Amino acid sequence: MIRKILKVKTSGSRKTGDLKPSLDLPRGLNMVVHEYNEEEGWCIVEIWGSDHPILSPEERVTPEKINHVLAQAIEELATHPLSPRKLGEIYGNIGSFEVVDEKRKIVRREIDGKEFTYVRTEKRGRPREENVVIFDEG
Repeated sequence: MIRKILKVKTSGSRKTGDLKPSLDLPRGLNMVVHEYNEEEGWCIVEIWGSDHPILSPEERVTPEKINHVLAQAIEELATHPLSPRKLGEIYGNIGSFEVVDEKRKIVRREIDGKEFTYVRTEKRGRPREENVVIFDEG
């Protein structure tokens, strides 16, 4: 998972209800706002995405997409107190994937037989728990 914490300009205002980051975010990147400073016209955002091959090519994060966003930032920050340890993940239901090699962490997609690396499997969901494959997280 690729994560960046950025200070970016804002547009709008709380009064008019349209205060938001002034950021053109390419497909495949997600964003959460940690802090606004309306008086000075900036906010702290964290962007994240993945370059895992399980994603379609247009949803994968590339250096070009990251550079496009970094060019819009006032500055890049190393950390922020509101940044969570884990922000997002890419996962799929185990029914669609077969674990091929547990040691090397490889699964095979049943639809087309393609193999992918994964981080771990875990049980999720209530009342019916099912196994999911976590491909990427961070």
